[in-house]
Amino acid sequence: MGPAFQPFAVPIFNRCIQIIHSNLQQAATAASDPNREMPDTDFLVTSLDLLSTLIQALDEMSVALVASARPHFFELLCLCLSVRPSLVNILCSNLMSDRILTMTSDNLHMHYWVTVPYLSSHNYIHGCLRLWVFLSLN
Repeated sequence: MGPAFQPFAVPIFNRCIQIIHSNLQQAATAASDPNREMPDTDFLVTSLDLLSTLIQALDEMSVALVASARPHFFELLCLCLSVRPSLVNILCSNLMSDRILTMTSDNLHMHYWVTVPYLSSHNYIHGCLRLWVFLSLN
């Protein structure tokens, strides 16, 4: 991919964010209302996988996409970490790692306070350590 794909990346990225957000909202509603069915996690898995591919392919060009994501990219990923099945957790953790590798230390410091408390409270020590090592080296 690269610069030629960038115009297509924006709508695809935004659609994935929208699907993830919608799926999480539906899951929260279903958890509190026994008459509702839990949403299919296939959409969540596919969207997370596509986001990971986009971020890896666009590398530094993905910084602007992640910064513009609403709801906030890392907050959304933190919420995904609480979703079962474990495949969602694995994809989410991988996506965080992919994103961390393309971030400058200034951008990462900004998101550090959003992600680390959540990661540590949900026993994602690996993610916390990866953030800490990256920050200490940069």
